[in-house]
Amino acid sequence: AIEAMRTLKRQGDTLIIHTIRGDRPQHVEDWLRHFGIPYDEVVKVTAPTVLTSFSGLSSSNSGFIPPDPVIAAGPDHIVQVVNSVVQIYDKLGNVLQTANLSSWFFSVWRGSSPFDPKVVYDQLDDRWILLTVARNTTNQTSNYLISVSQTNDPTGSWLVYGLNAELNGSGVTNFWADYPGLGYDR
Repeated sequence: AIEAMRTLKRQGDTLIIHTIRGDRPQHVEDWLRHFGIPYDEVVKVTAPTVLTSFSGLSSSNSGFIPPDPVIAAGPDHIVQVVNSVVQIYDKLGNVLQTANLSSWFFSVWRGSSPFDPKVVYDQLDDRWILLTVARNTTNQTSNYLISVSQTNDPTGSWLVYGLNAELNGSGVTNFWADYPGLGYDR
């Protein structure tokens, strides 16, 4: 932290201090004074204000204990997925669409219910991305199930893909997918 402060001071950058309240903690002011940075030159950032609050899906909707809740916010919508259920809201909290992930991925997966979902809003391409995994214990198969919205409206059409999760490079394993991660980059 000391080297970072020296670098900031030397380059003349702005130091941002996060505070919960608008008060001025004395230890922070003393620390800044130690490095010759006047407190008045520091940009204070406070926690954002909650614009609206509403209840989402409960664990009783998901059929799994413990639930795996995930949520993503875009410009006009919020998408929440809890285990096997996806729900789409407007920014006021009104439910616009509810779907079961088994139905969502029916064209590429028929087996046990998908689980361990992830959802993100990709602001670079203005699309929603939904990822989950599924395992069929009858024929011992496992798939990554991926869906990408065709527009920025998550209540519209989505592209749906099923990828064999048992492939490991050039070979096939006896393992099944569990708790995937999801990211994107330009």
